[in-house]
Amino acid sequence: MEAIASSPDEFAVALRRGRAEFHVTPGGPRRWRIEASHARVDVLGTVLSVESDDWGTSVRVEVGHVLVRSPELAGGSQHVSAGQSVRLGEAAPSELASTRAASASRRLEDGRRRAPGSFATSSDGAAAKGSDKPGRSRIGAGPAAAALWQGVDDARRNGQPARAAALLERLVEEYPTDSQVALAAFTLGVLQLDQLARPLDACESFQRALELGIGAALREDAYLRWADALAQVGDDARLVVVGAEYARLFPRGRHRAAIDRLARAATNASAPPSAATRRSSSGISPRAGDDP
Repeated sequence: MEAIASSPDEFAVALRRGRAEFHVTPGGPRRWRIEASHARVDVLGTVLSVESDDWGTSVRVEVGHVLVRSPELAGGSQHVSAGQSVRLGEAAPSELASTRAASASRRLEDGRRRAPGSFATSSDGAAAKGSDKPGRSRIGAGPAAAALWQGVDDARRNGQPARAAALLERLVEEYPTDSQVALAAFTLGVLQLDQLARPLDACESFQRALELGIGAALREDAYLRWADALAQVGDDARLVVVGAEYARLFPRGRHRAAIDRLARAATNASAPPSAATRRSSSGISPRAGDDP
């Protein structure tokens, strides 16, 4: 779990995997939101637990109520009250284990019946020649991606942002269908922008996080970070486009003012100087009657 926003008005965390319990006082000064693999939870004052893994997200409320947002829900959201729970994504891994094992056994048996050099289809639909290295299967992809995340966490705790970034790059490239890949791209961009002085790479990472469908709770943050990175590299034209896109998608977005400031600064920087400014820079003072 990682804090992604903390201000007088809001506190937000991203829960990548594991289970966390939250006790939030009703009527407090800050809004709480929790971003998990398959859902965003807006906390309205409650006691609840959230569990997230590569397969799905579970939310259970003990006291009070929450609003769960996910494209998997009818209408995009659902209120969950005390004593209720909701599960999004696939079933828990333990419930899928026997099905996955049986499926893997059937594929193995099918492969044995095929002649050497014939073509088989892996579980992700890729063609693999029998005598060559087989295509990557989704079986085991979740645990492998989780191992990379563990390496990222260890590297960050040990003050090794470059190693953490390298592992995140592997995760994004090698597991593009992993449920956490958009969050990996976002986290990579944060490291590149805040700790590695690589704003150009950060631009690409935040753009990729948005293209991969980063969760609703992080989408606006990704736009702000992307705009900040573009400002640092001086890509004014692209920054103006990103600012306009954010304004269109989030007309009342919480980062509207900050992104507007960056976009205005980019617009002013790219505008041609006025006649008065040109004369002043060349040592010639404007005459009475000249256009300002």
